Amino acid sequence: MEHNIIILTIATFLTVSCNSHSEKKYDKEVIELNNRAIELMISNPDSALIILDKATEIDETYYVAYSNKVNIYISNGNFDQAIHSAKKEVHAKPDLAEAVTMLGMLYDYTGQINKAGEQYDKAIDLYNNRLTTSDKHKQANRLNRAHTLLLLGKGAEGQKEIQQLLKENPDDFAIQMLVDFDKDKYLNDLFGQRKK
Repeated sequence: MEHNIIILTIATFLTVSCNSHSEKKYDKEVIELNNRAIELMISNPDSALIILDKATEIDETYYVAYSNKVNIYISNGNFDQAIHSAKKEVHAKPDLAEAVTMLGMLYDYTGQINKAGEQYDKAIDLYNNRLTTSDKHKQANRLNRAHTLLLLGKGAEGQKEIQQLLKENPDDFAIQMLVDFDKDKYLNDLFGQRKK
């Protein structure tokens, strides 16, 4: 149960600006199915997956359902299916940098380092694009970009951004969490307890 809470917390951290980047209006039935699945994610993940499958059958572009599938598969330690769903999420919403970062982390954790690096590079480009085209959620995008730089192994560049964000927001816990970032520990804390 504690691991599920950690996963959901990290997923929330990574998708903090997701909703603001969605221009498309989704079918009410698809949203309701997704909401019903969320209620079941921890207590009955198999049923939640069935409901999420139905949602994505109705609308293959509803990326939120794929994101929830990713979280369930991670919680169950099924990383192949988590990667498969993450790829579908990225396909459904290719400009969603948070999903691209998650796909990179899944590749990274499963030893697919080159694929992980490609995804991190894509995510950084997406964050940079957001930061140059909009002031909306600027801090979240800067923090997520710094996080992705750290994952990519660009520690000096990522820490420079984190230190600047920390000066601007000294009490922000999300920023403080990244000050002493250790990628291996982070990925193991996030995914390790459930690896099969």
